[in-house]
Amino acid sequence: MRWKRRRHVLDPTADEILEIAADAAREIRDGADVVGVVQRCYARMLRALSDRSGVNPRFRTPREFAFAMREVGPHSKSVDALTEMFELVRYGGRSDEGLAAKARGCLTSLRLHHETS
Repeated sequence: MRWKRRRHVLDPTADEILEIAADAAREIRDGADVVGVVQRCYARMLRALSDRSGVNPRFRTPREFAFAMREVGPHSKSVDALTEMFELVRYGGRSDEGLAAKARGCLTSLRLHHETS
């Protein structure tokens, strides 16, 4: 059996993911705790992807999350950066100002890439 990779450029899930990213970027810009924002953003995106795929979000690794994100269309470099940020926050205990700037940039990049594609 041969598996085909499907790309859902106009998938409603992509719009939901991008709205979640925009919400998170606004929270960070407004001074919210970056660790909490990144964790909530990741959890919300994971739920949106899981609703679409039927896979329980507790059983997805961050890299599986990144793969699933690429399947719905967001820019791959931004998806990889978002996954890396989640890993830094969740497993590395990072919470510095540099992370906030990186998070804002990544989330904004996701939205801007979608608007220009």
